[in-house]
Amino acid sequence: MASGRDQGGQLPCDNGGRSGSLGGYQPVTDQDEQSSIQKDLAPLAFQNFTSTHTVTGCMANTVKPVAYNITKACKQVVAGTNYAFALSSSYDCTSTSNSPATGAVLLNSIVYQPLPSGGQNAKPQVTRVWNATTS
Repeated sequence: MASGRDQGGQLPCDNGGRSGSLGGYQPVTDQDEQSSIQKDLAPLAFQNFTSTHTVTGCMANTVKPVAYNITKACKQVVAGTNYAFALSSSYDCTSTSNSPATGAVLLNSIVYQPLPSGGQNAKPQVTRVWNATTS
């Protein structure tokens, strides 16, 4: 699972996250891997955030993502992979005055992707969401 040595708004690979050292977080530079994070892991982090936080101005359970953008990503190989990333997502919702509304959320997340087990793909798990802001 996540080692969680991040501080404040930083990702574990920022300033002192042991980036470059054995067992530390490394930048994700491969385009296919970045696309996979955006397509497969970002929705999990967004869903985790919206299920545990109230988005100001939106009625509960009405926040729907429009687009995901990974602004930075790094990974730590363990018995699987911890992916730490900064996510920007626009969303639509129903406002508290019952009219359509839009906004954006910025957040940092760590999602653990386990190794396949017994020929089956194990599901990724959100281990942390932090530094979330909405506008």
